[in-house]
Amino acid sequence: MFEDLYKYLNSNFELNKNAQNALMSFFESMNTSSSKLENAMLKIGNKYSFEKVKDLKTTPHIATNTLFFWRELFEFPMSIALDEEEIDDEFMLFINDGDITSPLFEYIDVELERTYFDIYHSWVAFNFQKAKLYESGIPMGITVNSDIVSYYFNDFSYDNFSNYHHVYDSNKRLTRPFNRNLSIEEIFIRTNLIHFPYKRIILYSENEEQSQSMELENSSMIVINTFLKSGEQINKSEQKFNLGNRYNRKAGTDIDELINYFESTINKGFKFNLKKCSIQK
Repeated sequence: MFEDLYKYLNSNFELNKNAQNALMSFFESMNTSSSKLENAMLKIGNKYSFEKVKDLKTTPHIATNTLFFWRELFEFPMSIALDEEEIDDEFMLFINDGDITSPLFEYIDVELERTYFDIYHSWVAFNFQKAKLYESGIPMGITVNSDIVSYYFNDFSYDNFSNYHHVYDSNKRLTRPFNRNLSIEEIFIRTNLIHFPYKRIILYSENEEQSQSMELENSSMIVINTFLKSGEQINKSEQKFNLGNRYNRKAGTDIDELINYFESTINKGFKFNLKKCSIQK
């Protein structure tokens, strides 16, 4: 399940033997815990939905319908609670200390540490998708020592890179942005690559007939479509970009274009290939 992610980390980070062994243990622990996590997600989906959430609140005046997946800073154990409600005892530490083998070291660099947690969030999101929790119709996501969701499972995105960041008080049932399931590598691409603070991003995807590459560097985005069989370029577009502040997104900004690029590519039948995607930190 994690072979391509392991290769990606080895290609983009300098991992010594200890780090490689720790990473393998990290992946093995998630593989082992996948069945437990999926079962927990199915139970969460049975309990929490747009239609049921009002009756689950003990503070009816609270408008938000967001389901928080709580974890501590630098830790993996997780519990759930509706916003401003107590932790749900039924799902207290549904991922616990013994489930995940931490790959973290004292000497780890900050970027690699963030990437480990992006992989972890992608794994939880993959099981969110597998259990069809997107059918619940409410925002769901991870919060770390905070009363604000930082990572949304609904579209596998952080902060203002998520289209669900400002719908926590929505009185409408939410819909799914994708018309198919994403692989864990694609979820990781959405989680980790379409994100600050990279200077340069190259995303590559293809369907049965053509490939599509997107290069985002500094203030420009170049998208190229090419026929796979002939190698003939179909079209090339370039536009100036200003992503601005990830925490202060306004409708119609370039962040919208970047998000729409990913979602429209998925929904047109293209599949992102992590082996051909790259970043420059």
